[in-house]
Amino acid sequence: MAKQTRQTILNTFKSLLDEKDFDKITVVEIVGRCGINRNTFYYYFQDIYAVLIAWLTQSWEKHVAENPKDTELQDVFMRTTSFVRTHKTSFYHLYRSISYSSLWRCLEDTSYENFMAYLERKAGSLVIASEDMRALCAFYTAAMNGVLLRWINDDMKYDLEPYIQRVCKVMEKSISQQLQMLAQEDDKTCVSM
Repeated sequence: MAKQTRQTILNTFKSLLDEKDFDKITVVEIVGRCGINRNTFYYYFQDIYAVLIAWLTQSWEKHVAENPKDTELQDVFMRTTSFVRTHKTSFYHLYRSISYSSLWRCLEDTSYENFMAYLERKAGSLVIASEDMRALCAFYTAAMNGVLLRWINDDMKYDLEPYIQRVCKVMEKSISQQLQMLAQEDDKTCVSM
């Protein structure tokens, strides 16, 4: 029963987010549609932002489970893009109503881990310092999220895939070179110690 109530709150939140901007959704509206009282809502969630994070996390995990592992850079970009596209109206309402930094964090949470897994596969047996991998991952995650936010800002009116294909052709080679360079720098550091 408890799991079902929590899920009902999440589903109701998603329905409301498809209808209106995030800042227009209230706890009173959620509990009214769910047929529960406010105490029940607060038993499961601290506030409306906690519902947002729970919904994003659950939706991302489901999306990842339904999509195959990413083997190419384009797959990494497209996984996140397809996630946003799947929830197009919700992301549009989020973009219009919450701070830029909040939406950035939501996208970063969903894409950073995905991109790190790609970098680790690409690095293979290369030995690279973890702080270098984190820095490289942060850079490319920021680039990807910047592209996504620009697309959302443009009301997602155009097909992003051709652009991603072109950018990924260039980035694939660049990432390989960067990983090689970082591995060589680590070798020099180890030798000079």
